Amino acid sequence: MRNALEDNVFSEASQLLIDFLYDRFDSAATRGPRFFTSNNFAGAAASFRALGGFDTSFRLPAGEDRDLTDRWQAAGWSQVYVRDSLVQHHHMMSFRSYTRQHLNYGRGAWTFHQSRARRRTGVRQTETLGFYVALLTFSLQRGRTRRPVLQVALLAWSQGMNALGYFWEKLRA
Repeated sequence: MRNALEDNVFSEASQLLIDFLYDRFDSAATRGPRFFTSNNFAGAAASFRALGGFDTSFRLPAGEDRDLTDRWQAAGWSQVYVRDSLVQHHHMMSFRSYTRQHLNYGRGAWTFHQSRARRRTGVRQTETLGFYVALLTFSLQRGRTRRPVLQVALLAWSQGMNALGYFWEKLRA
């Protein structure tokens, strides 16, 4: 997947986060991808239907793709991330929409963890400090972005909003 709106700093930050997650979780150490974003996912329709498709208990468009991936893996089906495939993502964002997106990702994460607990398919995993350090330094790597310092700030903001959304949803439950 590629951000097609290179001049939009918020779209770029959103893409950097996705790139980081794919780099981090698609390795020999993780035995394949741990999640797919649903805007760049292809699978057999019969398998999708066998899993019940996307879980409609997710009130927001956030976390349902993570849930689908988790159920796909629990079914024992393989996943492959094809780095050479190209999907151009045109998602115009502003500071407000970027903030809302990451707040909703946190809310979706709460719903995902509740769904996973009901299925008993795993324990809740909290990322380590090393994960967040790696995320924030990811955009500083040569050639990742033309605005590395701004992208570090936006990635940090995204994680703060994600945490806020998670706890907001937890308090609502």
